[in-house]
Amino acid sequence: IATTLFNTAALADMDILSRKNHSLYFSIYPLGRDATVYYPYLDFKFKNNTGHPIVITARATKKSLTFRIFGQPTGKAVTFTAPQVWHATWVASDEATGQTKVLRSKAFRTKVIQTTTQNGKVLRQKIWYSAYKLHGDKDEVPIIRRESR
Repeated sequence: IATTLFNTAALADMDILSRKNHSLYFSIYPLGRDATVYYPYLDFKFKNNTGHPIVITARATKKSLTFRIFGQPTGKAVTFTAPQVWHATWVASDEATGQTKVLRSKAFRTKVIQTTTQNGKVLRQKIWYSAYKLHGDKDEVPIIRRESR
């Protein structure tokens, strides 16, 4: 729910006051563009910065959740870059053989840039950083979107 509302609010150019990504990546949402709520520690918050009232609607089915924000048109457009992804790497030495090798963590970080434009001019950019942990038994267990129904 928080991820869907975060993307809706971000695309509507609302001020995002508080956002924390999930600790695990689920491929059902855009990489680096998720939000979580974990009471009482983490919360997703945004603010209506339009100067006009807004209406938020939600629609849920067995297969989807949709939020829509209605308000006074601003003429702004919001885009996101593709996520930049990086993994931690380090060099490990095997004392018995004397060989070294580069190891790469399956935990990873992302960076996504949100750009707001109006009349072809960039008004602002916001960088969203996310960090995803290892999960499973010391190895990555991918959580993949189900096939289309």
